Amino acid sequence: MLDAAGVQRQHVLPSGVAEELDRLGVRDLAGFDVVDIEELEGLTILADWQQRLGTASDGRDGGEAWVAALAQMMGGVAIIDDRQAHAVIERYSELAVHGVLWAISRGVVEGRAPGPHAYSGLCDQMLGARERVEPGSLRWPFDMGGYVRWFERNKAVLGG
Repeated sequence: MLDAAGVQRQHVLPSGVAEELDRLGVRDLAGFDVVDIEELEGLTILADWQQRLGTASDGRDGGEAWVAALAQMMGGVAIIDDRQAHAVIERYSELAVHGVLWAISRGVVEGRAPGPHAYSGLCDQMLGARERVEPGSLRWPFDMGGYVRWFERNKAVLGG
């Protein structure tokens, strides 16, 4: 996935998200810089996002708050699939926020891949793996084998 998103970019994963992934059994984080939020300013930003988006301790998925905080601190793009979190981030900030499919599609849009078929297998693998771990949790707008059609329908929005 990181090749698709662009190896020249820095791919940062908040430690809070890395912990969530570990609980789901995902331990290979090669290519990601796992970053903790330790400074007071960063902790304040994280607390603000946790208030808006929730935390794991209050029964909601706290990973989105970590991603939003880190993107704000680093001037990056927040990659989040949760639609409610997207809406909250867009309402309360100027952060660029996109989903995983947007990140995967960068390879096609930026000319590093010959076409969307290059990432169809990756999307199918991600759909299959997620279904095995947490059935119904990955709510993409297509089923296995549907990435190419989805990309073609959304090419203009993706910038391609």
